[in-house]
Amino acid sequence: MGVKTAPLPSNAVPDKPVLAIGDKDKKMLPVTDKNAAPPPPPEVPDALAEGMTSMKRHSIMQMEEEKKMASIWARIAYNSNFESLTMFFIVTNALWIGIDTEWNHESLRQDGKLPLEPTSIFVENIYCVYFTFELIVRFLAFSPKSECAKDSWFVFDSVLVACMIFETWLMVIIGEIMKSASDGEQEAEAGGTGALSSLRLLRLLRLARMGRLMRFVPELGKLVKGMIKAARSVVFILIFLVLVMYVFAIIFTGTFADRTKYPLTPYCHHEEARGDNLTDDCVDDPAGFGELGQDLFASMGDSVMTLFTRGVLGDNLDETVQAILDQSLVLMWLFFIFFAITFATLLNMLIGVICEVISDSAAEEEEENSRHMIEDTIINAFHDIDQNSDGTVCVDEWNQMCDNPDLRLTMTKIGIEEEMMEERLQQMSAMLFVDQEVDEETGERAGLTLDQLVQRVVDIRPDQDASALDLELLKAQTSKDHMIMKNRLRKIKWCLRKHVNTEFHGENKPGSPNNKDRGSRKSK
Repeated sequence: MGVKTAPLPSNAVPDKPVLAIGDKDKKMLPVTDKNAAPPPPPEVPDALAEGMTSMKRHSIMQMEEEKKMASIWARIAYNSNFESLTMFFIVTNALWIGIDTEWNHESLRQDGKLPLEPTSIFVENIYCVYFTFELIVRFLAFSPKSECAKDSWFVFDSVLVACMIFETWLMVIIGEIMKSASDGEQEAEAGGTGALSSLRLLRLLRLARMGRLMRFVPELGKLVKGMIKAARSVVFILIFLVLVMYVFAIIFTGTFADRTKYPLTPYCHHEEARGDNLTDDCVDDPAGFGELGQDLFASMGDSVMTLFTRGVLGDNLDETVQAILDQSLVLMWLFFIFFAITFATLLNMLIGVICEVISDSAAEEEEENSRHMIEDTIINAFHDIDQNSDGTVCVDEWNQMCDNPDLRLTMTKIGIEEEMMEERLQQMSAMLFVDQEVDEETGERAGLTLDQLVQRVVDIRPDQDASALDLELLKAQTSKDHMIMKNRLRKIKWCLRKHVNTEFHGENKPGSPNNKDRGSRKSK
C-alpha cells in the first residue's frame, strides 16, 4: 500500500508541485495549480531562427506573387505584353503632344477649327480611352482593393488620368454648355471654353508618365540614381566654381574701373536722349555689350556673366581674348589662368565625378541584383531537398542542391564556366563548410543558415574581385597555419628526440645485453 499525503485545504496553493505518491505500479505525477501561467515556449536556436526568417520572407514573397495572379485582371495587369503595349501608348502620346503643340496650336484656329481637327479629337479620345481602361484593369487586379492606395505609381497615374479625362471629355461638355449659354462671338471662336482654355496645359502633366520608362529601361534608372548620389559632390564643385568666378570678377572689374583710361562704348539710345550725334560704334541693343574689353567687365554682374559664358562655357572665346588683349596683356594671361582652372579642370572634374558615382551606383545595383538572384535560387532549391526541416543546409543537402538545374544556371551567370562546373561546385562545397564545427557524436560538420549560405556564396563567387582586406586576411590565415604547422613539427621533433634518447640510454644501461657482450669481447 503506498503512502498518501494529507489533503490540502481548498484555498491553499502550494509553492512547489506536490507529488502524489500512489501505488508502486503508478507513476509519480506532479500536481500543479490550474491557474498557474503556462511554461514559456522552448527557445529556438539562432541558426534555426535565421533560416526560418529567410524561408518566411521567401514564403511571403511567393504568397504575394500568387496573390497577384489570383484573378484574370491580375494576370492581364502583370502580363509583359500588356505592360509593353502601355509603354507604347505612353511614348507615342508624348510624341503626339509635341506634334499637337507645333501644328495644332490654339493661335492657328480658323473659323473655330484647328488645322488637325477632327483627327486630333479622335487621337485624343483613343489615348484617353486606353489609359482609363489600363487604370481600371490595374485597380481590379488589387486584392484587396484598398492596397491600391499604397501603390505610388497607381496613385500617380490616377491623377494623370483624372486630368486627362477632365481635359478630353469634361472640358468639351463644359465648353458646349458655355457656348450655348453665351452670346459673344469671342466665346464661340475660342471653342466656348473661355477661361477654361488655359487648363489645356494640364496635358503637359502626361509627360511625367515618361518616368515609367525607368521600369522598362533599367539603365535610365541607374543614371538617375547616380546623379542623385553625385549631387553632394557636384554642389561642392559648383561652390568652388562660383568662388573662382567671384575672385576673378573682382580682379577684372577693378582693373577696368578707370573710365578715363577705359571708356565704355556708348549706347545709341543714350546719345539720342542727349541729342548728340550717333557714333559709328555705338551699341543698338540696350542689353548688349560693346566690343571693347572694358565693356565686358563694366560691372560685377557683367564680369560674372562674361566669365561664365565666355570663360567657363568657352563661348566666343577668340573675340573675348582679342578684346582683353587689346587692353592689357597681363589680363589676357589672367583670363587664360581662369579658363584653365574652370573649363579645363573643374568642368572635367565635374564630369569625372558624375561618371564615377554613376559607375559605382550601377555596380552596387548589379551586386544587389546578383545577391537577390542567388538568394532566390538557393531558397527554391533548398525547399525541394530539405530533409530534416531544421532551416539549415548541411553538406549532403548542399550536394543535392548542386544538382538543381536552376542553381547551375545561376552559377553560370555569376562567372562559373560550364565545362568546370563540377570541379567548381566541389571546391565551393569544401570552402563553404570549412569553418563549421564538427559534431563529436556524428562526425559531421554543422550546417549553415540560408542567410549564411547566401553570403558565403556571394563572397566566393568567381566574378568577385579580391580587395586589399581579402589579401590581408589570406596573409593572416597563412601565417596562422604556418605557426600551427611549425608547432606540430617542433612537437614531432621533440618526441623523436625523446624516443631516440630513450633507446640510446637503454642500450648503455649496466646489465643490458649489449653491455654484457661488450664486456665479454673486452675480456677476450
